[in-house]
Amino acid sequence: MVLPLTGIGHAIFIDFDPVDQFIYWTDTDDERSEIKRARMDGTGAEVVASVEVQLPEGVAVDWISRNLYWTDAGMDKIEVSRLNGSSRRVLISAGLDEPRAIAVDPNNG
Repeated sequence: MVLPLTGIGHAIFIDFDPVDQFIYWTDTDDERSEIKRARMDGTGAEVVASVEVQLPEGVAVDWISRNLYWTDAGMDKIEVSRLNGSSRRVLISAGLDEPRAIAVDPNNG
């Protein structure tokens, strides 16, 4: 499937919210790094997080609690927010060395 999206620098990881039918991805290029989302038909494209995001890599949707998790290999941390980017928090910022991927298992907590 090809999504009709523009303005993508270098999409690295992708996940899907089966409830609201949004695709989430990490996007980097020489000028910016962001977490983005859009509907399956390409509409509703928006930035979920861009402030203090250096090298976002892994992204994971928790479709039950409606949270988004991502790794930032540039800042050596794992963050979480609501799916719209609100209530953003750093979960882990110590002892990490370029975290790349993340997965969630909301059925088992």
